[in-house]
Amino acid sequence: GQKQPLVHSSSSCYVIKIGIPVKRTKCLDYLRCKSVHLALIQESHLKAADVHRFQNRYFKVICSSSAANKTKGVLIVSKRNFDFSIIRSGGDTEGRITYAVGSVYNTKYAFVSVYAPTEGDPLFFQELLLTLKSDISFPEE
Repeated sequence: GQKQPLVHSSSSCYVIKIGIPVKRTKCLDYLRCKSVHLALIQESHLKAADVHRFQNRYFKVICSSSAANKTKGVLIVSKRNFDFSIIRSGGDTEGRITYAVGSVYNTKYAFVSVYAPTEGDPLFFQELLLTLKSDISFPEE
């Protein structure tokens, strides 16, 4: 068959106080209205136990990282009918990095949602590079 385009539409969102139900709903409605297939969300401010709340009948969270105290937080959200087969996913424990490695139409991709510190933190970027090299790199086939 004919190869399909990877993503018709993707988005990176910044929404203040996404923990408020009406804001979550409006954000998910916006993604649907714009025909977004995959969204990278930063500053979700959700506890790990509450991440599932950023889902509805059209979108699901495919991976996330949350800080213990509802600060920071990153998510990767996909349309429920988006044919992304996850090979592996993960992230840090600080709510700054999450990733999903998988395939779409037999082509491998890595999606990474990153919320970098506002002040310079060289250790953060070292951790990010280590994550990218070790967890996300594709082995030779």
